[in-house]
Order: sequence, then C-alpha cells, then structure tokens
Amino acid sequence: MTNVGRDNIFYFNANTQHQNYGDLVINRELLLLAQSYGKINLFRGGMPKKYIDAVCVGSEKIHNNFYIFVWDILITAFMCKVSKSNRKVYFLLNPGGFSGGLSFKSWIKQLVIILQYSVLYILGVRIIRLGASFGPFSKGRAYIERLKNKFIYWNSARDSDSVSYGIENGLVNMHFFPDLAFLTKPVASGDSYISKEYFLMSFRCEESESYNLNLKEVVAKISSAAYSENFGKCVFTSQVLFDVEWNIQLVELVKRNNIEACYENCSEDELMGVYSGALAVFSNRLHVLLFAMRQGAKVFPVVDIYKNKKIVGIFKDIGLSDMIIDINKPFDGIPNVSPGYYDIVKTIFNRNSVSAVSTFEGILSS
Repeated sequence: MTNVGRDNIFYFNANTQHQNYGDLVINRELLLLAQSYGKINLFRGGMPKKYIDAVCVGSEKIHNNFYIFVWDILITAFMCKVSKSNRKVYFLLNPGGFSGGLSFKSWIKQLVIILQYSVLYILGVRIIRLGASFGPFSKGRAYIERLKNKFIYWNSARDSDSVSYGIENGLVNMHFFPDLAFLTKPVASGDSYISKEYFLMSFRCEESESYNLNLKEVVAKISSAAYSENFGKCVFTSQVLFDVEWNIQLVELVKRNNIEACYENCSEDELMGVYSGALAVFSNRLHVLLFAMRQGAKVFPVVDIYKNKKIVGIFKDIGLSDMIIDINKPFDGIPNVSPGYYDIVKTIFNRNSVSAVSTFEGILSS
C-alpha cells in the first residue's frame, strides 16, 4: 500500500516472561515490523538488560520509568489530538494466549487495565493486538475481554478457531493476523534441509497429572519409534527456562536409548542452530514447533487436541494437522511426511509473512 504513513508513533511495554525465547523472538518481530512505519517508544518493564538488548531493533527510545513512559504517551497523544496532526499514536499489546478464569487479584488488575485503555481511547491512541490466541474463557474472563475490546482499535487472533471463538464471545472487532513467528528468517540456506543427524524433543509440563502421564507414555513410544526408523540420535532441549526440570525427567524416561545431549542454557543463536540441525522435532510448545519448522526440521506437535488448542488451530490453518500426535489416542507410529514438505513449509512462511505485512499496513492506513 502506497498511502501508509511513515511517521506513526508506537508505544510498547516489553514486560513479559523473559525466560521464554518464544516471547523474546515474537516481540522483536513485532518491533521490527513497526519500525518501518514510525518511531518506537519502549518501556523496559523491569526486564533484564540481556533481554532488552536482544528484543530491541535499534531505533527505540527506551524508558526505564513507567510513569515517565505513561506521561510520554499521554502528552504525545494529547498534542496530536489538539493540533489535529495526521500522525497516529499506537499502543502495541503483547501477543500471547488469553484463556481460563480470573482470581480476585486478577479481576482488580484487569479493571485497572480497562481504565488505562479507556483513557488512551479518549485521547485517540489506537490500541492494537497482533496474533494472539483466545479461549476457552470462563464467563468472568469473557466479560472482561469484552470490556477491554471496546477500547481496542484492532484486535486479532493467530488462528481461525480463536477468531471464531472471540466473535462468538462478543469480541466483535476480531480479525486474523498470523503468528509473528512466521516473520522469522532461517539461520542457514535451504541446503541445511538435508543431512540431518538427530531428532529433537522439547516439552512443557502441564498442571494436569493425567496430561503429563499421557505425555510421558507417548514420548517414550515416539523415542523408540524414531530410533527404529533411523531418525538418528536423540537431543533434548528447553526453549523456556521453566521446562528444564521437566525435560530432564523425560531424559531419564528414555535414557535407555541413545541420548546425544540435553541443551539447557542455549543462547538464541545456538538454539536456532540446534533446530536447524534436527531431522525432526517433537514438542508441545508452539514456538518450538514454528521456529524449528522455519529452520528446516520436520515438526510433530505432541499434544492433547482439547487442551493445546492454539497449536491445533494453527496447524489446521496451515494444512499440517496430519502431523499432530494426539496423546489421548493410542500411539500408532510417527505420521508420514509429504515428499514436498520443505516446499510446503517455504510456501506457508512466505504466505503468512506477506499477509502479516500487508495486514499491518492496512491497519495503519485505516
């Protein structure tokens, strides 16, 4: 689009689960997307320097004090409003997942957020959320999301099931926006798609004991099947710090097989390199799967299709739902992979990347 302004003003709160490389990468991709269209103001939100250095794209004005950050938003929005400037002010919300219920403390926090959104809305700040997941909600959570939605200029989900769920629950301005992981680039050339020597496993632990027991059983069977099908050696890694202990337990579960390594404290580049060298990746973490797919691995979601809806929804949308291994069902082997898998993956990323950029430009030009 030729009528997209390049002098927009973006505000972003960097506070997130900084121990999660997935959050780091998608937040950086969000800022990379925005920086081509204006100035970025970032509140570091108590995040460590290592995280801020990794997420920043080089053009941000970084605020260390929350009150100064808020004051900057309010003054800038007010001046643009009273001067009738063509410059637009945006507040970029963190992508992520929104589901479940709310405790009393969470209710208070959400009501404060709604008050903040309402002030920004009155001043003409356009609040946008790109590529989140929604549901299932409790009735209370659905009510809160509807209240917030009244002040959000452009709200979006990263899979069609979440879009439908949001609309059904009163989020009337719900749109589709691809997961920001689709904007990432491979760390190596297409030649890295051959000569793989190991398969990789990376899992999160859930609160449900039955889920974890089912997962352990299926992981053990996948490991045995992968060895029998010559997938190479086994590598475990943890993209999220909180996953390390659980993955160590899984290593113990399959240690009778040949474990090559267990990577626990990789840098981002090292982690992407590990994904790039894998023949196949098995995980119940969405961004492990998407990053590994981007780096040329065959990826197999190992999930409860009723509880891991964001993974199921995205893989259904991109046409790879046949790669899913449902831990609720008896394991009957590793799914067959289409001979054209790597070309399909390139097409998926190209299509979603183009969609993300064109949709973002559409938001800014509206």
